[in-house]
Amino acid sequence: EIWRRLTAERERCSAAERLAAALDTGSGDCARLESLRAALASRDAGRPPFAALAERLDAELAACRMARGLEERLNAAIGDCVAIAALEREMEGSPGQGGALERVRARLEDELELCATAERFEREIAALLGDCPVLHRLDGQLAELQDTRPPLDRARAQLNLELELCAKAESYARALLEAQSDCD
Repeated sequence: EIWRRLTAERERCSAAERLAAALDTGSGDCARLESLRAALASRDAGRPPFAALAERLDAELAACRMARGLEERLNAAIGDCVAIAALEREMEGSPGQGGALERVRARLEDELELCATAERFEREIAALLGDCPVLHRLDGQLAELQDTRPPLDRARAQLNLELELCAKAESYARALLEAQSDCD
């Protein structure tokens, strides 16, 4: 009887070690964590060492659920810099540094950088109205970015309007020069 119980405890400890190792390597992989939770359900999660593993796994899964919700909201907010900034403020207070949350944080940082770039271009375009050579340089800089994607698409549209005005002004200037030479 003692031998059977000892063998069973060794098996429990071995299973707990395998589960702990899988949990360590699966951090941030939400699908894998779900499968680990299912595997843990077949064990007595109320007893050590599974109780601590269940607690840790549940915390990781909570981070996964939070990351999924934040990612859905981030996808819906793409191009809306006010909503992106609000999401950043919300994430500043969110606990955890899990892999799933880190991926969302990285995407959020990319979007914030894109918003800052769009805002900078919009300010420069507004400040440079009528300065066609500089607007043409901005056109080249903006073309290097994904300027068809929000929020840069607004800066692109604004710049295109200004460049159209520049083209008209240049056309009128050429026509005026040609008309002056006809007077001779």
